[in-house]
Amino acid sequence: MQNSVKWRKSAVLVVILFTAVLIAAVAWITLPNPVAVKVNTPAAETIIATQTVQDQPATAQARKAAANAVTPVYSYDASISSKQQDQLVRLQKALTTTENQETSAAQKKYQAASAKDANAVYVKPTPAKMTTAFRSAYAKGDYPYFYQFSDSFYKSAFAVTAKDRDAVFATVAPAVERQLQERLTNSNLAAAKKTATAELSTSDLTTAQRRLGTTLIAQTIIPNQLINETKTQAKQAQARLQVDPVEIVQGQVIVQQGQIVDNTVIHQLGVLGLTKRRAPWALFGLLVLVVVQAIALLALLRQYPAASQRKNALLYSGLMGLAVLVMLGLRFLAKTGGGNLAMLLPAAFVPLLLRTFIGRRFALLAALMQTFLAFFLFSTRRPGRCSPPQRPSAI
Repeated sequence: MQNSVKWRKSAVLVVILFTAVLIAAVAWITLPNPVAVKVNTPAAETIIATQTVQDQPATAQARKAAANAVTPVYSYDASISSKQQDQLVRLQKALTTTENQETSAAQKKYQAASAKDANAVYVKPTPAKMTTAFRSAYAKGDYPYFYQFSDSFYKSAFAVTAKDRDAVFATVAPAVERQLQERLTNSNLAAAKKTATAELSTSDLTTAQRRLGTTLIAQTIIPNQLINETKTQAKQAQARLQVDPVEIVQGQVIVQQGQIVDNTVIHQLGVLGLTKRRAPWALFGLLVLVVVQAIALLALLRQYPAASQRKNALLYSGLMGLAVLVMLGLRFLAKTGGGNLAMLLPAAFVPLLLRTFIGRRFALLAALMQTFLAFFLFSTRRPGRCSPPQRPSAI
């Protein structure tokens, strides 16, 4: 009984050696090495998705594209026609008022000069001076419509007589009204302006008057079907919801060996996290597992006579080592695409032998360790190596 409470040094050495070999054989699989790829260079190996993840940037882009493809919802504003007609009337009156004021001021100045000098000459206001006076009298904040026209337009407007200018407005007003009675959007706005301008060619207006009329039409005919922001946004939100999330599926080939790596490949690898150096949590878990196995194995060996400890340690280590070699072999063969090869692992073989030759507790420890090691070997995959095989089920 005294031997049952002692460890035989050779048995402890076998356990330590087995633990070290096991760590060396399995640890490389759990190391989180990032995939080394560069844009516009051939891939050194075939890279396959190690998990199913949602590609959030691609999903957001797809949903944005779906929202942008939605046809806007328009609402017809019947009041725009009358508003634009009022703008024309106000502009016509403002031009007439400015011309009358400048003419009156020039006449008063002439009369005052004539009283002092019989040779005084009447100076008629120039179009440029009347344009300056017009800008001063009508501020942009109060009359934004007036500032849609350039100084060149106003100089041309003041260059013609008031009668000719009124004739332009009289021709333009009905042409604008007829077009604004239709439903106009940005898509058919140019056609409406062209139609209204064509009416000027059939009128009695001169070339100068037609140029003024064309400019008035271009600035006065505007869309009367405006986008309904609330309804359009609701429609866009519905379109976004109908777009399924873009996923990178486990086992999906990201890039074939020899294929040129493009930005899409880099993006997908980034989404999968394969281009980042991650913390070695899997390796840490493996070390903890192997150490726990060593402690449990030593505890079980201590319950046996020293003479049989080395034999039991060698038998356990040898059978578990054989099981790990089989797992590694199945994992290697899975690179060819045989994802179900892991199902061929004889999971009950080692526990049955240990139950027969040593005891039930060794068999139970081996069964538990096989399950955990299978998880590390078949679930914890280094990136870009093979399609994901399924974990073995206990037989």
